[in-house]
Amino acid sequence: LAVATEVEEPSSKKDKRKAASLTIRILDNWGHPSLVGLNHIEVFDSRGRRIAISQENIINPNKKLAKLFTGRVFTTDENQMWWGPLTCESGVELEVNCRQLIGAVRLWNYNKSLLEIDKGARLVEVEIKGDRVWRGEVARGCGNELEDYSTMVSINLEQGVEIHAPQVP
Repeated sequence: LAVATEVEEPSSKKDKRKAASLTIRILDNWGHPSLVGLNHIEVFDSRGRRIAISQENIINPNKKLAKLFTGRVFTTDENQMWWGPLTCESGVELEVNCRQLIGAVRLWNYNKSLLEIDKGARLVEVEIKGDRVWRGEVARGCGNELEDYSTMVSINLEQGVEIHAPQVP
């Protein structure tokens, strides 16, 4: 996922993150031979407020990517999730435009069932303007709607800001 922020040109290295693109690259899954998926992606500003992402913001031609920004997080409904092919050469990169400063991203993994959570993203990189700011393992889906199966990546939150998981329905 790439989220590009379009604000004024930064004057210092710290401010460079404000006008940079945010890229989330899925490099591997939890074991499926060819597919990878996510349930939802939440994007937050530096104060921890959710940034709304609409279909118009999505750069990639795949319309199914809009499913990642519907606001529905605790689900096992495959129709509410995105999945696609995972290529060994390049992984999967998703792109979205956004005008606010990105403070954090929460990745909700593929969660259809215990039998299919191997499609979930496992190894993910997060970059800002080409500089990697995080590389790690995303929490595996749990196959139910009761547990938090998300991974929070803090990028540029203001000091003391906390983002809490949504309440279980």
